[in-house]
Amino acid sequence: MNFELNEQQLSIQKLARDFTEKRVTPGVLERDESRVYDLSLYKEMSELGFIGLPYAKEYGGQGLGYMEYALAVEEISKVDPSLSVSYSVSTSLYGGSL
Repeated sequence: MNFELNEQQLSIQKLARDFTEKRVTPGVLERDESRVYDLSLYKEMSELGFIGLPYAKEYGGQGLGYMEYALAVEEISKVDPSLSVSYSVSTSLYGGSL
């Protein structure tokens, strides 16, 4: 069994890491302390294609799988758990009905 990530998975992981470092990390402590949810970050994740990663293109998704989705969630979770939970709930719970 091969446990190495393929090029596409590595690319998504890097995109999520870069997004998190550049956009999520700045201000994360202030957002947490003030209990503010920055909806613009969620919208940016959508624009980057994270929201529809595991869903078929015919439904507006990226046509990839749950491994790619899990890699994105993992990178975001390292810095902002509230953002990653909202991402996870919208993708797994609500989007899982597709």
